Amino acid sequence: MPDDYDAVVRLWSEAGLDARTTGRDRREAFILQLERFPTLFLIAECDDSSVVPQI
Repeated sequence: MPDDYDAVVRLWSEAGLDARTTGRDRREAFILQLERFPTLFLIAECDDSSVVPQI
C-alpha cells in the first residue's frame, strides 16, 4: 500500500479533495497511519491498475 501513495493522492486530487502533501497527508504520515490503523484505507485496482475508491 505505501507504493500506492502517489495514486491515492492523485485520486484525491481528481475527486476535488485537498491532499496536504506537505502536512498531514505527506508520505511519511500516510505510511504511519497505515501502520497504526491498517484498515483505515480500502483501495481497489481495476485491470488497468488504476486506483478506484471503495466505500
